[in-house]
Amino acid sequence: MDLIYSALQTIFSLKTLFGAIIIFLIFSSFFVVRGKTAAILETFGKPQERAKLPGLHFKLPWPITSVVAHVNLQILEIDANVSIKTKDNAFMTLPVKVQYRASEEPEGAVKAHYELDDPEVQITSYVLNNVRQTGSTLDMVDLYANRNAMEDQVQKSLSEQFARYGYIIVNVLVDEPQPSSEVRDAFNRVIRSEEHTSELQSRSAIS
Repeated sequence: MDLIYSALQTIFSLKTLFGAIIIFLIFSSFFVVRGKTAAILETFGKPQERAKLPGLHFKLPWPITSVVAHVNLQILEIDANVSIKTKDNAFMTLPVKVQYRASEEPEGAVKAHYELDDPEVQITSYVLNNVRQTGSTLDMVDLYANRNAMEDQVQKSLSEQFARYGYIIVNVLVDEPQPSSEVRDAFNRVIRSEEHTSELQSRSAIS
């Protein structure tokens, strides 16, 4: 009698374990991707070519296929102050803002996760180099007058560079150039000199 009871207990335990495994496999096969994110999946460690976009999805159960990461699809912003030397040797600071996001295309989101280790740092570095290079070809007056052209040029260059890595450059804004203290002092000296010359001319006219 004890043997039969023991056998029944073993069978019940195995059924319970088997049932728990089945429930776990079922639940691990379904997952939800929240809005403005993309889920990155790997099957036996191999990345799948397409990310899963927001919604309810089915996959092979763990440990066959796993959700390894989520890519943020929201627009992000980088603020940078770029120090440049213009063609006429004036030192200026350009406030630059870059808005960017990971691609909403399933293949692009996968690239955005795997291709760049730190996209903000790498995009910032490229912006600094690009703006410095462009600014060095312009005189100070042209820098003030042609900010829109610089914005378009930087955005085009960034877009071409980072599209291959799964990132979209939404907008580039170059704010008003800020002259260095040396340039401001030089301007002030010129203004004071002109004022002094004007005052002397006025006195001469009166005399």
